[in-house]
Amino acid sequence: MFFNDLESFKASPQTTTYTSVKDAVWMTWMLEDNSIQEIPFGPDSSYEIIKTISKVVENTMEDGEKYFDIPSKIVRENLNIVDSDKIKYVDSTGQVQIVFNKIGGKLAKRSRVANGQLKLF
Repeated sequence: MFFNDLESFKASPQTTTYTSVKDAVWMTWMLEDNSIQEIPFGPDSSYEIIKTISKVVENTMEDGEKYFDIPSKIVRENLNIVDSDKIKYVDSTGQVQIVFNKIGGKLAKRSRVANGQLKLF
């Protein structure tokens, strides 16, 4: 069924081939492609799934193409997210709203919460 390809459950920024995570986050006017997916249910009905993850492709001279999963536009808008360092996503008051932490690669970091504050090390 449709769960065979989980990558299809990701939206993507409506840009040319490449964009940076930072640009996708702060450019609130940038739209997303494939942000809603219709899933058939029964012979005469379907469900709409709103995607909560967006896939961004960055390209740099040093690293070449890199793929990042970020909160989708609808999630960023609802949480008032305005900035990111590719791990933490913060709102307009500087409060961390989301942390994406992948294991492995250059972005691998350990995190913990102490006294209500997120610490990355």
